[in-house]
Amino acid sequence: MFAELIEVLDAEKAILEELVNGVDAEIRFLTRERFDLLAQANRELQRISRRLKDAELYRALAAGELETYLGLEPMAALAAIAEEAPEPWAQMLCARREELVRLTGRLERASALLARRISDKIGELEEPIKSAEVPLSADGHATTEAE
Repeated sequence: MFAELIEVLDAEKAILEELVNGVDAEIRFLTRERFDLLAQANRELQRISRRLKDAELYRALAAGELETYLGLEPMAALAAIAEEAPEPWAQMLCARREELVRLTGRLERASALLARRISDKIGELEEPIKSAEVPLSADGHATTEAE
């Protein structure tokens, strides 16, 4: 049972690493204005996200058996499972949890940076449009500020 959860956590860690690398790639493509590659990277991130959801389901199933075995409430946190697990499993589960927490933090920071870069890029693209807009009169003709 413990080995199965460790295996699932290792798979989840690998998927999270792919996700972090994918967001980093999107940032690089956006910065270099490689919009063709950005779209492709986004599709890849969607595929990876689906795999992560599957991994989370597998984790819940593997953890469910252990929760029952250890006498824990259903949906117990990984930290609670690790706390009740015998050695060497407790140490192994703690190490996996720390890695997942670290990767999740990296993913949050990379996602926030990507969101800022997207917002900045949208602002850059909107600026020429805003400066080119000419006010129209009620009858639809271009007006000047003096009118």
